Amino acid sequence: MSAPPLRVRHEGAVAWLTLDRPARHNALTLELLEALGAALAAVVAGATARVVVVSGAGPSFCSGADLVETAALVAGADRDDYLRRTFAVLRTLDELPLPTIAAVHGHVLAGGCELAMVCDLVVAGIDAVFGLPETELGMLPVVALTRGRARPAPGVLARMVLAGDRLDAPQALRAGLADVLAPAGEHLAEAARLAEAIAERDATAVAEATALMRAAPDDAAALAAAARTMGMPR
Repeated sequence: MSAPPLRVRHEGAVAWLTLDRPARHNALTLELLEALGAALAAVVAGATARVVVVSGAGPSFCSGADLVETAALVAGADRDDYLRRTFAVLRTLDELPLPTIAAVHGHVLAGGCELAMVCDLVVAGIDAVFGLPETELGMLPVVALTRGRARPAPGVLARMVLAGDRLDAPQALRAGLADVLAPAGEHLAEAARLAEAIAERDATAVAEATALMRAAPDDAAALAAAARTMGMPR
């Protein structure tokens, strides 16, 4: 039997989800994506985790879709099903009712870059390289163009998608693709420090703040959330 493509562990109030296909730079297969979706659902149902960290084993965070698997897809319904299932998992991560952190290093490409883009915070090792090369292959980074587009500056996203520009970690930090830069080999420790700091804060306030940061501006919703965290009647 092959090893599971995702490792899950809990350290206190932090749930660690580690993509575990290091020989393939954690390329995303449907098996891996569905394992990630199931793990996210279990974390929410368990109600003990306060923060989720997504990381990658081996030399890279994630190199994107496994092209061996995608090449075998038959045009039409087969590909439509693949895209729907992939998008559903990334949507689940994007909408998770917990703060999320991507701890990235090495290749952060295509679907791997999109996975990072839908997390609330990105901790990047100095060796991380971000890219959205899909258009070179006649494909589209749909999640980056919809749910992830608020993270980088519009011109940066256009260069990455249309011209295939790749960003090293300092460039990603300046562009808004990364939030914290970590020395080589220390991205996991930095992500752990950040996750633990979040987990120590009031759970209700963190949940309300997370929801507001992700939502379109809504003054009434913001005031209602503030009232709830202060114990005031709505």
